[in-house]
Amino acid sequence: MRLTLRTLLAYLDGLLESQQSDELAAKINDSEFATDLVYRTLTASRNPAVISPKLDGRGVGADPNSVAQYLDNTLEESRIHEFERICLDSDMYLAEVKGCHSVLTVVLEKMVDVNPELRNRIIGLPDQMASGDSAARSVTTVNQPDAVEPEGLQPTSDEESSVNVLMEDPKTAEDIQRRDQLVRPKLDKATSYMESVETSITWKLLKSFSLVVIIAMCVIRFNGPIDHENALIGSLFKKSVDDATVVAINDDQGQEHSDTRQVGEVTVKLDENGQAVAVITSSDEVASVDELQQLREQIAENKVVEAESPQDEEELKVPDNLGEPQLAGEGDPIGLAVEGAEPAEEPLPERVQVGEFLADEQITFLKPQDKNEWTRLVTASPLFSGDRIICVAGFNTEFLFNENIHVRIVSSGEVELVAPDSEGLPQLVVHSGKVVISNQGQQQQAIGLSLAGRTGLLELPETGSEMFIDTQRYFEPGLRINQKDVVSVVKMHGRKKGRWVDAVEGSESPAAPASGYGFYTLIGSQQPRYKIANRLPEWIGTNWMPHADKRVGETLGEVFAMQAGPVVEILHTQYKSHRLLEVRGTMPTVLLQIGDPTAMVAALGNSEFRSRWEGYVQSLSEVVLTGKEETSDLVRVLKSQYGDDAELIIRMLRGYTAIQLEGEDAIDLVENLEHSQMAVRAVAIYSLKRITGKTQLYFAEVDPARQSLKIRAWRDSLKAGEIKYKQLPSPEELLN
Repeated sequence: MRLTLRTLLAYLDGLLESQQSDELAAKINDSEFATDLVYRTLTASRNPAVISPKLDGRGVGADPNSVAQYLDNTLEESRIHEFERICLDSDMYLAEVKGCHSVLTVVLEKMVDVNPELRNRIIGLPDQMASGDSAARSVTTVNQPDAVEPEGLQPTSDEESSVNVLMEDPKTAEDIQRRDQLVRPKLDKATSYMESVETSITWKLLKSFSLVVIIAMCVIRFNGPIDHENALIGSLFKKSVDDATVVAINDDQGQEHSDTRQVGEVTVKLDENGQAVAVITSSDEVASVDELQQLREQIAENKVVEAESPQDEEELKVPDNLGEPQLAGEGDPIGLAVEGAEPAEEPLPERVQVGEFLADEQITFLKPQDKNEWTRLVTASPLFSGDRIICVAGFNTEFLFNENIHVRIVSSGEVELVAPDSEGLPQLVVHSGKVVISNQGQQQQAIGLSLAGRTGLLELPETGSEMFIDTQRYFEPGLRINQKDVVSVVKMHGRKKGRWVDAVEGSESPAAPASGYGFYTLIGSQQPRYKIANRLPEWIGTNWMPHADKRVGETLGEVFAMQAGPVVEILHTQYKSHRLLEVRGTMPTVLLQIGDPTAMVAALGNSEFRSRWEGYVQSLSEVVLTGKEETSDLVRVLKSQYGDDAELIIRMLRGYTAIQLEGEDAIDLVENLEHSQMAVRAVAIYSLKRITGKTQLYFAEVDPARQSLKIRAWRDSLKAGEIKYKQLPSPEELLN
């Protein structure tokens, strides 16, 4: 079955056969666009803020009949594409079409409910008239008590004559016979749907009740056996187990001890931690309490996962005192300062002026080497070695470096200025983001670069020589904090003989091309890759910046023009109170850039920001895996916001290796989909999406009790061994 807007509406309203529904559900799961469209359709149709089209409007597609024709599959083929485009572009029209389809679904399937008293009265009219009942004849003059028959009016047709016969008392045998033929030609039995309901109402109610019971039993049985394993009613059985009294039975000798609980004739076996692991019936039959627990036991028995190194078996603990997070086992810090220990004091290097900021209409934040506070740069501000500079989304930061080198940071980049080396060569560290470096002097220029840890020399031999640099960082999922360095992934395009000379031993330094662009690819410590490119990347164009970033940039420009004060306070104010959701949703990302994770951690538990959760999870995961001071701050904020659930969130943010997913980690991920904390569910589903590429139409903001079928689908995938990477993660994925 093709996935179109019409078939999607039929799927949402439950009109498709089971096989067709499963086929369409699979296609929706495989298509990110279709999944988002389902979410948009349901959200728009239920959102009271979405307005309805005007009553005097011309309808969708400039034709008031277009919706009816589209839903009835009679719309001209040439108009279908335009109609669907309008619906996809507008939530208002999408909600209108969804509402019309839902209404038609109810109207066309539900029988008309006629009052039984009225039905019986109408059916009995012929009999009453035949018996000469004046009440029956009075029906013809209801609401017309003063009606007068016009004099001299003669019937002009057989039909009018027949009507008069019904209105008058029969005078002859011929009139009686004629009336009987007109009133009830088949008097022996009324039509089935018009029969009296007085004698059949009980039977109909009984049939309806039986049908409901059968359907309910089928739904319950579809979700598993009718016991504690059932996804819908299993909690009822589990509760009876949890409320039972403890009875002692010895497992080895058959004697009673404190490792069981007795419920009537059922004995529940407990493990060393007091957790129920099996139910022992009177017939000695053993059944699993939880299928996830079954999988854990199966992994332990079959030794599915090879033993990992002692370091891999350590778990990150969140201390109750909100101090520095530490690894279990040895109690060593995770690369941070040990709590209570005094770090060795090292003198800060002398600050040297190395550049000048150009324009303050571009929102740019700076943190000096000798201060732990971010400030906003203003025009002509001097820049010193040790300064860290962040460009906010929606802006392009520009500054002069060493007088003749022009540096432009493009939307959400971060650099650090370094003092020149002993030979006077300027140095620059690009931590992340997109940067353009160009020669604006009259002589050859060179600059030492560190690109997320990859070092080398950038040569700009003539005026106008440029290098366009896109720096990203790859964090291998599942590894312990500080277990492995961050892998840099860099793409560079050189123009006008701009050339990169790599510091990796044995690497070649190709000459700059006479035409085209020299394209360099750097991954970790691998040898650089080089080729000639015919065009520059899209982000170099002036119109590249996304519309949302431009909107945020305009808003922040207005805010900082009118407000003064600490940068962090201003950004938090916009996060909490700005009228535009896209602005509020961007503030957690900006705050995290300057080292404040509070807003992003809180936003994980707020469904208002659900469209940005996936990006938040990725950003927080990078912070966790850096193992720097930011990690300690994040752990502290998570503990403050979510208490004991912080450990679950941090474990998922660390990611998973392929080997870990063969063990209990995959079980824990699926189990977290039923967690009561929304933030835990959000991190769990986006972790699963990164691994499998699917969501199974599960939504973290919806109560898990209303998503039993979707959770069941994830459990089925778990039992089938499908919780694994479609493609093993690697730095190469960042090249796309």
